[in-house]
Amino acid sequence: MPISKHLRIVIAGVLVFLVLALALALKDTAKPISASALENLIQKSMVVKVWIQGEYLYAQTRDAEVHKALFLQINPAVLKSIPIEKNSNKILVFSIAGALLALVLAYAFYMRKMRGNTRALTNRAGVNNGGEGAIKGVGGVFGGLNSSSSANAMDSSDFTPLKSSLKFGDVAGISDAKDELLEILDFLKNPAKYQSLGVSMPKGVLLSGAPGVGKTMLAKALAGESGIPFFYQSGASFVEMFVGVGAKRVRALFNAAKRCAPCVIFIDEIDAIGRARGLGANNTERESTLNQLLIELDGFGDNSGIIVLGATNHIEALDPALLRSGRFDRKVFIELPNLKERAQIIELYLRKKPHALGEKIAQIAQKTSGFSGAMLATLVNEAALNAIRRSGGAGGLSASAGANAGNASTLGAEANKGAPSIIIEEQDFEAVYQKIQSGKRRLPLLSPRMRQIYALYQASKILYALHLSLPLQKASLFETDILEANAQTISSKELRARLGFYLAGDRAVSAFVGERFGVFGEDFARANALRDMAQEVGLGDEAGDMASMAQNAGIERVESFVLRQRQNIIIIAAILYQDERVDIDSAQKALQSIAQDSSQNKIQNKIIEAFINDCKARALPNIIENLSALK
Repeated sequence: MPISKHLRIVIAGVLVFLVLALALALKDTAKPISASALENLIQKSMVVKVWIQGEYLYAQTRDAEVHKALFLQINPAVLKSIPIEKNSNKILVFSIAGALLALVLAYAFYMRKMRGNTRALTNRAGVNNGGEGAIKGVGGVFGGLNSSSSANAMDSSDFTPLKSSLKFGDVAGISDAKDELLEILDFLKNPAKYQSLGVSMPKGVLLSGAPGVGKTMLAKALAGESGIPFFYQSGASFVEMFVGVGAKRVRALFNAAKRCAPCVIFIDEIDAIGRARGLGANNTERESTLNQLLIELDGFGDNSGIIVLGATNHIEALDPALLRSGRFDRKVFIELPNLKERAQIIELYLRKKPHALGEKIAQIAQKTSGFSGAMLATLVNEAALNAIRRSGGAGGLSASAGANAGNASTLGAEANKGAPSIIIEEQDFEAVYQKIQSGKRRLPLLSPRMRQIYALYQASKILYALHLSLPLQKASLFETDILEANAQTISSKELRARLGFYLAGDRAVSAFVGERFGVFGEDFARANALRDMAQEVGLGDEAGDMASMAQNAGIERVESFVLRQRQNIIIIAAILYQDERVDIDSAQKALQSIAQDSSQNKIQNKIIEAFINDCKARALPNIIENLSALK
């Protein structure tokens, strides 16, 4: 591992201290006096020790002062009263010099050993991470190590394409994202079909979403389906302490990809190198790496046949230059799976495990609102572990053996050995829920009442956005949002509408249930961010503090709206409760159909007519009844 910054500081401090100590030890600070004056001090017993250094006799007095006089001028009889010691200064000099040499040799040995470890790790990984060249550059300071530049640490031959056995059939849910990648896959396999129409292949696709929703799995599935070379790198693998190393790696990666085109490059956690420039602490190496990536994505060089996939959890933190068309032409947001998709994912993970769940899978999916695909994989694995423990087929499984006992091969092995049949049942999932709820497993479980609260909260925001023609971007049980405002074109009217949108959910839940919930926290933060932006562009009077923000957003109008639209909000909430997602396209179509009307009443009526009726037709009566009675 590279030497830490703190250790380098400590070593440098000790080195400076030893050099200064050596300089002080070599400096002669003794006061020259005559031989007779020195003899007089010795005779008066004012000298505690004497020593010879070169041509001088040195004497240290009781008050710690050091004097010197020519040794040949001193009367030998006077020196009989005090012993002449060895040169203590020379001993100190040799001690400091020895410590300094030992420190340098230890540091050189450590750096050489670290270089050997880095080379071994690199050979195992099949990708040179540039550490050797960097270590050589540092080692050259001491002259005992090779001082070649770290820029020679990597070339394109160090990147080799990977193979994946994963297929799109092995990925459940997230059908919209799969459709986007399937289109790109078809382009890669049948380029002539598109080129005949003058259609160019997208240069990049950016996958964004919460952790665990399947971004990396989709990239692996694309690699498995395509059969073309696939290069995988994490964003962190480009980050180095030494300026220029990251940019070198980016160039080497794209050079290797050009030789294998058509191919796919997948950069996981791309925000490690793609964060917006000018924010926070300046990092020259990271910005240099980002600049090189921008050039490779859309520079003068020909990168035809190369598609770049990026994955991030923080798309809002990426540099605008990285997000523009021509670099990442498509941006695919992967949401948390809804009820139907969670059932598909659970069935997929149970495919190779013996179980007796059947229609109960839908009930399990109902209880796992907010779970990502990775969380569901953990849930199924924990249930399998519980089934083994319950059957008594694995004593002491909760210790070291438990880590590998929950997969299909273990279950199959038990069956093949003639052991009692192990079947995953609903009670195994119930046992896992109990562990989760007691804090042994930190996965979020929402009670039915909290799901109702979420549904009412988001439903009121959806209806309010349609009511004021705000551009909906997401509409689900856990997140409903609108497109980001443009600071240069936002008007005071739009500002008030957007503030009202962020306050609508809290007002609705408070009016329907009689209390407020922490779900309002994120929208409260967004409203404050919108207020700050308004102050920057000179609309501060339209926002002000939170109290005036509520007033300027027309809080009374918002409350009046949610009370007037109570039944319609409950209908939309019922759809969110049962499907966990609202079709934004149908909502936007309803919005477009009324775009030419200026009458507020007509707008509301047509929204209800085009959108609410569709929701009412699909909503289950018992869910509507439960939401209506919620307290």
